Parts: sequence; structure tokens; C-alpha cells
Amino acid sequence: MQLLIYLLLLWFIQPNPTSDMGQERGAESENRIALSFVNEGVTPVTSEMLDRVDNIGINLLEISAPAQLNNLSIDSFFLLLTIDEIYSTPSQLTNEWRAIAQRAIHSFQEVDHVYPEKIAAINLFQYPDEQSELFFRTASIIADTLLTIAERPLYYQTHRQSAPAVKSPFRFVSVTYTNELPEIALADNVINFKPSENLTESLKRLERLFNATIETDEPIIIIPAEWFFDLLDRYPDMDIIFSSYINGKHQSFPLPNQTHFLPSPNWPIILLLMIWMFFAVLYRYRPLFMDNCSRYFLSHRFFVIDVIENRNRNLADGLYMVLLHIFVSALFFQTASFMFFGKNGLDVLSHYFPYLIISNYESISLFMIGIIFAATFHTISIFWIYLFNKSMRMIAQAVNLYVWPFIINLIVMTLLVLSYQMGGGQNWPIILTLIYFSVWFFSFNIAAINGARFMDSFKISYILLTVGIYFVFISALIIMILLTPSIFEPVRLAYWLP
Repeated sequence: MQLLIYLLLLWFIQPNPTSDMGQERGAESENRIALSFVNEGVTPVTSEMLDRVDNIGINLLEISAPAQLNNLSIDSFFLLLTIDEIYSTPSQLTNEWRAIAQRAIHSFQEVDHVYPEKIAAINLFQYPDEQSELFFRTASIIADTLLTIAERPLYYQTHRQSAPAVKSPFRFVSVTYTNELPEIALADNVINFKPSENLTESLKRLERLFNATIETDEPIIIIPAEWFFDLLDRYPDMDIIFSSYINGKHQSFPLPNQTHFLPSPNWPIILLLMIWMFFAVLYRYRPLFMDNCSRYFLSHRFFVIDVIENRNRNLADGLYMVLLHIFVSALFFQTASFMFFGKNGLDVLSHYFPYLIISNYESISLFMIGIIFAATFHTISIFWIYLFNKSMRMIAQAVNLYVWPFIINLIVMTLLVLSYQMGGGQNWPIILTLIYFSVWFFSFNIAAINGARFMDSFKISYILLTVGIYFVFISALIIMILLTPSIFEPVRLAYWLP
């Protein structure tokens, strides 16, 4: 029976040498559609639904547990088993390979017990860090352990638009199709179709995929089951389209009328306008606010002397600048994260750091992280400058020495948001981020050095306790992140995913 399963899978994914590419193929050379029940469960599956699928000609189902099919009989179907291992990193596999192998064996045995000899192949990983050779070496160890129990072909799911070179221990790779049509090869076409919320646009993309694969050799297109059944309920004639595609015949999609929705609020632009409105209010009603900004940059020496001699006692404007920069930092952190990581990358970060970035609420989470981080860092920095300097008589002096360079970051953040709205490339975010954190870094150090002018003695000690410790702390933090695989590898994977 296992030999039969191997032959069946090879039939699914290997080219038919007798087929004539470029001509319409008969029923003896079919395309394949698989319905994915992984992460499904909203709509209970019934035997009538499976009968309808069988009548269309679909005979592959993707699951991760028998309960996803309500333990129904599946005599006419074979299964693609997905192991629940998502966003795997090399260090995670190295540290947890035994547990991962045991979970894979347990999943196989659970499904095989309910549906014996029905598993055709096993999807061992979803969106792993496949750019690392260590991943493949560790995956081979896990695969060897699994294959002692489950002699089935293994594959993994990638976010790439084209299948990379298949490496041991995997037999083939499953690519993902969202917006851009994946590169269609003549063999090993296993494509995960990801519909969007817009049904018309999803059907247009699915039609393009059908047209691109209809004359290739036995492709497998994996479609989410819930979306598939919802589509058939709304448009019953779609079963003809799917059946025709399976039999190698082209049918035009009867596309529904385009539904017009109100555009979603552009929150980055709205928040940017609100921040600039706050700045305009300060400019209009707090004349000393802009005076302090201009004097800090144009007459820096005299500005510092006024602060030291306590002629500039204005605490309110400095606190307004801190408040302004807290919201500037929140919007900057949110926008930069969108540009560096994108939706897929943020999914990785929410998977590894769920207490920081909440899944499905990534935008709000990033904004709040920016607020908390900036508020905490500014508070510590101001008191750091003030408490170690016994010659400072008022905390307003530390605030005024520290905050005014951050007006530069208002401009930097604005450029970043505009670059994001115009679809800027990778260079601008990197340049603007370096400028942004350089301003933050030097604002504290310049304030601490200026604060040393208050002191008649122990100036070097004060600089070592402020600038020295600050530099060591920032350097140690960067080194710790780079040398901590549980932090660095998920961030690298999030950045690498398209």
C-alpha cells in the first residue's frame, strides 16, 4: 500500500512524458486541486460537502488533525498532512529537534490511526528560515526520526514566489501565491493560493493562476477550504470551473460585480497630520518653544550658558517637546516596522513575541511599543543627566539641555511616512532610521557633556557615569541582540520574508 501512495504522489507532481505541451489535455492528464482545512473549523464539514468536492474531481485534502474533517469517511480522498511547525529558525530546531520530531510523529500517528494509508505526503515546516544551511542539516535529523515511523515524501511551504532548489530531506517545495503570480515550472508545481478579502480580485488572481498552470504537468493548487465552500454557496456554477480546470479545459470565470467599499482610513497620514497640528499649536501659542529650538542650533553656546546660569527656567516647553517626540517615535517605529518587515514579517514577530506584538493588532501594538519605549527612555535619560550632576539645581535645566535636538526627528519621521506612502525602497528606511537613532544617541551625550560645565570638579567622573555608561549600555544591547539567536533569528527571518 505504501508503494501505491508513493506512485500516487509522483503522479501528482511529476511531468507526464506523453503529454503534448501547448495542446488541450484530456482527462488522462489532470490538474490537481487540494482543499486545505489547516486552521479551518468555522464551518463544520459534512459528508454532503465532501461528496460535492468528490463530484468536482478534487481528491486531495490538506489537514493537520482528524478533527478538521469531523472524522468523516474519506474513501475517495488522499491527505496532505501539515505539521504545526511555523516560522522555524535554525537555533530553535537545534535546541528542540527531539520535541519537534515527536510532535511530527504524534501528528502522523493520530491521522494515520483515523485514516490509515491515506497520507500521501507530509508538510513538515511552514515558512522556515530556509536561507540557512543549518536549517536543512537539522531538518534532515528530524526527517530521519520521522521517516522511521512514517515513510512518506516530505515537503515544506515557502513564502517565495518560485520554488527554490529542492534540498534533502525534502521531495518538493510548496510556494505561496498572493498578489504576484509565482514562476511556473514544468514540474513540481505545488502552489498555495491565498485569497484576499475582495472576492472579485481573488477570483481574478485565481483565474490567472489557472491559465498559467493549465498546460503544465500535473500542478497541485492548494485552496483554503472555507473560502472554497463559501464561494460555491454563493456561486454554485463555480463547480463547473473547477471541474473543467481539473480536466485540463479552460473556462472563463463568471466574475461577480466589483463591490465598492469606502476606502480604509490612512492612519499613518492621519497621525502625521495630528502631530503637525500639535506642533502648529505650540508654534502659535508657545512663542518660547520655537525660540528655544532655534537658539539651541544657532546660538548653542549662549543657550547652554543661559541654562547653566538658570536664566532659562522654562520647564513646560521642554516637556511639550518630550511629549511631541514620544508620539513622533511611536509613528516612526510603526512605519519603519511596516517598511522593514511587511505583513508576513510582522506575523513572524507576533508569533515569537506575542506579549509585545499582538497578532491581528500589529499596528496598534507597534504604536504602543513606540510610546512606551520613548516615554521610558526619555524619563531615564533626563533623570540620569540630573541626578549625577550635583551642581544642577532644577530638573528644568536637564530637560532643556536634552530635548531640543529631537525637533530634527519630526522632519525625519515625516520623510519616512511620505516614503512609505509612495512605496519607497529599502535604502530610504535604512538611511532615515540611522539618522533618527543618531539624533537620539547624540542628544543625550551632548546634553551630558554640556551638563559637565555646571561642575567645578569631578567633571571626568560625571562624563564617565553618563556618556561612558550610556555608550557601553547601547553597545552591549546591540551585541546582546546579535548574539542572542532567540531574538536575532526571528527578526532576521521577519526581514527576509517577502
